[in-house]
Amino acid sequence: MNFNKIIKMIAISLFLLLFGGGYLLSHKGTESNSVKQEEKNVSVIVQDEDEKEETSDKKNTSEKAFIHVHICGAVKKPGVYELPANTRICDAISAAGGLKKKAADTDVNQAQLLSDNEQVYIPYKSKENKGTITAISSNTTEQSKINLNTATTEELLTLPGIGESKANSIVQYRQENGKFSSIEEIKNITGIKDGVYSKIEAYITV
Repeated sequence: MNFNKIIKMIAISLFLLLFGGGYLLSHKGTESNSVKQEEKNVSVIVQDEDEKEETSDKKNTSEKAFIHVHICGAVKKPGVYELPANTRICDAISAAGGLKKKAADTDVNQAQLLSDNEQVYIPYKSKENKGTITAISSNTTEQSKINLNTATTEELLTLPGIGESKANSIVQYRQENGKFSSIEEIKNITGIKDGVYSKIEAYITV
């Protein structure tokens, strides 16, 4: 083997070493970048999930922060109100403009807490007890109901599902046919069928 062949072999060996080392370094760098990109993608996914959970928690908290209450009867502005959670009946009365002068406020526990979708009926003072102080009796609930035979249009409007047209129809029916013989007779009036009757049944009497 002459000197030139030895030089060529050494040169080829060095080239192979340099090329191989460069390839290994390049391949390692590519794998490292790939791993970093995957870690970054995982981090983004986790962050998105956390943001979704946080948004969901805020939404649930917001939904629970308010309740809807229907207040009717002897209040100035009966209707459905959106109120903060842990609201009491006295707060619902304030939202509805306060009590009317004829309200039987002593028949209602105004400190009672309300729940979502609840209905609150504030009864009127009975004519028999007007100006007098009487003991609470077993017929207090019956006395607080609206009498179909004596109620004014304004009083009838406080009943759930009864608007001005139906209230006027009730008064007109009473004038044309005389006193109601039973609360079921109200279903003879146009527009007052089983659906409306079921809403007002507990609040009317004759």
